[in-house]
Amino acid sequence: RTSDLVHAVTVDVDRLASATYQLLTFMTGAVVLAVYVVVAARLSLPLTALVAVSGLVLLWLLAGRTRESSDRGDDYVESSRRIFAMASDSIAGVKVAKSVGAELRDVAIFETLSGALSSSYLGLMRSYSRAKLWLDVATAVAVSVLLYVAVTVLHLSGAGLLVPRLLGALVDST
Repeated sequence: RTSDLVHAVTVDVDRLASATYQLLTFMTGAVVLAVYVVVAARLSLPLTALVAVSGLVLLWLLAGRTRESSDRGDDYVESSRRIFAMASDSIAGVKVAKSVGAELRDVAIFETLSGALSSSYLGLMRSYSRAKLWLDVATAVAVSVLLYVAVTVLHLSGAGLLVPRLLGALVDST
């Protein structure tokens, strides 16, 4: 259909550009993460391992939220395709619609589809916001627990241990 082509040329190209940007951001983040992990492992291997395990647990716990956001995104794409199809069909048949007095029907259909698109977008944003909230709260709790474990179980002394080890790691690497 013509509407599918129009949708592909406009919305899908925009989505591809967004995905490319997100891929590049992910790769940059992966490089920075690798550097952080190396530095953290030099400072305290047990704590680094504990942080890694905690991160994996958080990912596993939030997998349902990720699936929900993905489903909401699919709903949004489908609503977008429907409104593009309706607009394309309406434009293609505008003379016929005028001759038979169907303009109001097309406006009503467009209004309904526009409402569905808005609703699916709001659902997507709500899902993202909930997932972000849970991630932020879970991260704060995990950092608190990890700091407690670092001080009480691993007997790390915070800045008093961090600064000498960091300076030693920098001196050793030169």
